[in-house]
Amino acid sequence: MIRVKDPETGESKPRWVSGFATEDDAKAARDEARVRARRGEYIDRNTITVAEYLADWIEGHAVEIKPHTLKGYRDMIRLYITPRIGTVRLQALRPSAITRFYRDLLTSGGEKGRPLAANTVKHVHTVLRKALTDAVLVDELLPNNPAERAKLPRTQPTEPGMVWTPAQLRAFLATTQEHVCTPSSTWRPTQVPVAANCSTSAGRT
Repeated sequence: MIRVKDPETGESKPRWVSGFATEDDAKAARDEARVRARRGEYIDRNTITVAEYLADWIEGHAVEIKPHTLKGYRDMIRLYITPRIGTVRLQALRPSAITRFYRDLLTSGGEKGRPLAANTVKHVHTVLRKALTDAVLVDELLPNNPAERAKLPRTQPTEPGMVWTPAQLRAFLATTQEHVCTPSSTWRPTQVPVAANCSTSAGRT
């Protein structure tokens, strides 16, 4: 049991910290709660799950978000977040669990267990981070945002031609000495650099 000051009345009220598997876990939680209470950061324990919170959160933002953006948020929640971490208690969600969640999405989060695009994983992260930020600042259900400390998987570029060979670089440099190109010009390292909007440097002022 700890005592927490009511922010409205200023009175000190008792709060019970319970529901732990071992006595050591209960003592650790009690000590942490006492520190937060002294800082004015104590948050009552509750059993709301990630899925339950996100369902309320998205409905609360339905009138503020553009329809297209709202649909994208709903899809991220329905397709990826809820099926994998929806049953986790919101206050039990840890950065390590979110990191593992992102990694699992990247390797098998797509249709029929296929890998999920890295950009989609980033979109999932954006939605989850926004929701958990509100859980901290607006609803005061969390002391901090675990998504802020989660790590997105590092991915390698898969598009060919991302790195030029020395010969391709020399060809590009040689061409830029002969042509002045507008920003819309495109040079492909697999062919002789020719741009429709380029003009020779001779005669230009």
